[in-house]
Amino acid sequence: MEEPNLEYLYQLSDNDMEFVHQILAVINEELPIELAQYQEMITTGQYHEAAQLVHKIKHKFIIVGLKSSYKSAHAHEDLLRDNNVTLHDEFIENVTRVSNFSLDYK
Repeated sequence: MEEPNLEYLYQLSDNDMEFVHQILAVINEELPIELAQYQEMITTGQYHEAAQLVHKIKHKFIIVGLKSSYKSAHAHEDLLRDNNVTLHDEFIENVTRVSNFSLDYK
C-alpha cells in the first residue's frame, strides 16, 4: 500500500517548507468539512453531489503522493454518478490516511 509523502510538495515548492506547511494547513482546514459534506450526501442518497465532493477531495491525494488512491477516487467519482457506492469504504480509508498524515505536520 502506498504511503503519503511530501515529495510532490517538495518538488512543487523547491523545498520551501513554509509553502509545504501552508498547503498542508489548507488540507487540514478543508478536508474535514468536505468529508462531512460527502458523508451527508452519501447518507441521503445524493450520489451526484457526493461525486462532486470526491472530485474536489481526490486532488488532495495527489498532493500527498497517493497516485493509486487518486485513481481509485476518480473511479469512485464515476461510479457515484451511476448511483454505485462500491468504492465508498476504500475512499474513506484513503481520506483518513490523508487527514492523519497532514495533521502530523500541523
